Amino acid sequence: METFFSILYRLGGLAEILLLGFLLMRRQYRHFPVFTAYIAFNVLCDGGIAVIVSANPQSHTADWVALLLLPAQYLLELGVLLEIAWKVLMPVRPSLPPGAIKAFSTLVVIALLGGVALAWHIDPNRTGI
Repeated sequence: METFFSILYRLGGLAEILLLGFLLMRRQYRHFPVFTAYIAFNVLCDGGIAVIVSANPQSHTADWVALLLLPAQYLLELGVLLEIAWKVLMPVRPSLPPGAIKAFSTLVVIALLGGVALAWHIDPNRTGI
């Protein structure tokens, strides 16, 4: 089973590299700059972490580096979500009610604040259900 997951991990890395190449060669970064930055960030981080693991297989340095990169990755993922929402809402904006964009933005902010509140509420040291 470990071999299967290793193959999947490598195929996923190859797919990310091919996608980044496609975005750059087709100049799609002009239309999707945040998504392109997200894919480039993932390719660079995965490659860097693989180098760290191969240099120090017994060390937990790669785990700490991956953990420290998570906030940037989450912010890029949020940016991708907002970029997709923007690309979807802009063509239909004239047909939407006047306050629809403002209401959508307010709901996104409320959801983000609720997620942050839940994240601060969880105690990782608690045992049991």
